[in-house]
Amino acid sequence: MSKTNRASLADLGFSIAIPDGLQRITHSMWGPTFPAMHYNITKDGGAQADFELTCSRQAAIRQTGRAAAEAIEDELAQAYAKFAYADTMLGGQQAVRLDCTDPFGAPEYMRHYCLEHNGHLMKLRFVSTSRAAHEPMIDAMAGSIELTDPDTECALGELALPDYAPASLECVIVGALMAHQARKELSGRHLLTSLVRGDSGIAASILRSLGVTEARLGIEPWTGDDAESDFDMREIRVPPAVFSLLTHVVPRYARETIRSHHVLLGILSKDNAAGGRELLEDLGVGPHDSRAALANRIGQERDTSCAFCSFCRKSELDVTHLIPSAFSHICDECVTACAKILDGGQPPSDSVMLGYSGPKKQSIFTGCGFCGSESDLFSASPETHFVCASCVRRVTEQIHGP
Repeated sequence: MSKTNRASLADLGFSIAIPDGLQRITHSMWGPTFPAMHYNITKDGGAQADFELTCSRQAAIRQTGRAAAEAIEDELAQAYAKFAYADTMLGGQQAVRLDCTDPFGAPEYMRHYCLEHNGHLMKLRFVSTSRAAHEPMIDAMAGSIELTDPDTECALGELALPDYAPASLECVIVGALMAHQARKELSGRHLLTSLVRGDSGIAASILRSLGVTEARLGIEPWTGDDAESDFDMREIRVPPAVFSLLTHVVPRYARETIRSHHVLLGILSKDNAAGGRELLEDLGVGPHDSRAALANRIGQERDTSCAFCSFCRKSELDVTHLIPSAFSHICDECVTACAKILDGGQPPSDSVMLGYSGPKKQSIFTGCGFCGSESDLFSASPETHFVCASCVRRVTEQIHGP
C-alpha cells in the first residue's frame, strides 16, 4: 500500500484505496457491465488477485448483510470446503465478513463483506490465488474503506447508474449537457425537459399526450451538435438535490431496471427537492393529471413495480398507507379527506375526493370497490372508482385506530 489512489462511488458514499498494481476493469456508470467497481492484478495472462464491489437497492433485494453472506455460501458450497463468518466493522459500519478457504481448485482464498449502507446492499469480494502473498493487501484495502453520507455535490462520472435503461440514462446525460451549455446548475427542470425531448421511453409519450412540448416550454430545438468538443461530460457537477433525486428518489420506484417513467415519477414525488414539477404546473398540467396518465400507461405496460391510489393516483411510495381491494386501492390521504367531509369539515385544498350523488353509470359499477355498497359514495374525477362512507370509517380506524 506504499503507493495508492482512492477510487470512489459518490452516490453510494463509498471510497477505497486502490494499491499500485491493481488495474481497473469497470468503474461507475461508464463501465459497460456490473459490478460498480472492479479491479484485478494479472500476470502472464492470468488473474492473481481481484477486488469487486457490487451493489443492489434494498427495495429490490430485501436481504440483510447476514442473509446475503449466507446466499454467497450456498452459491460457493461446491467449490470451497470451509467457510467462516464474522461480524465486523467496515468504514465505521457493521458488516458481515465471510472467509472461504480450502478450495477444490483455484482461487486459493476468497473473502466477502456484506453490508447495508445508504439504502443499498453492498457486497465486496476479494479473491487471491495466493493468500500469503495478498492477504496483507486485502486487509489494508478493507481498512481503507470510507463510508459517508452521499448527500454532497459530486461529479456526474461518479454516479453509479448501472440499472438505468437507455431512455432514462439519456435523460440524465442530455439534461446534464443542457445545463452545462446554458451555464446553469443541473436541476430537475433540465431532467424534465430532456424527457420532453426524448423520442423513446414511456415518459416522452406521456408528456406529449398531456400537451407538454418543447414549443410550449419555450425551448429552442436542440440536437447537441454545439456541445464543446473538448468537454468531458463526466466532470459535470451534480448538486445535492439532483444527486438525491437520481440515487434515492427515482430508484425506489423500480424493482430492477429504472425506466423513463420512473424518472418522471421521481420528479413528481413530494421528496424531490431538485425541481421540475413546477414546469408542468406552469402549463396547467397538475400533478393529478400527470400521475393519472402515468398510472394508466404503466398499467397498460403491465409494469407491476408500483401501485397507485385509484382516486388521487399517487404512487404507493408517495403516501403513508395504500389499502387494496380486489378492484381498487385507496390511500390514507383520500380516506382522511372523505372522513372530513363526513364530519362536516373541509377536505385539504389539494384533495380530489368529492361526495357522489350522480346516477348509476351504464358501463362502470357504481358502487364501493371495497364492499359493493351503492349508497353514501365518494369518488374523484373521472368517477370510475368509488368508496362508501362505511368503508371510509372502517379504513380510518384501521389506519389510526378507533
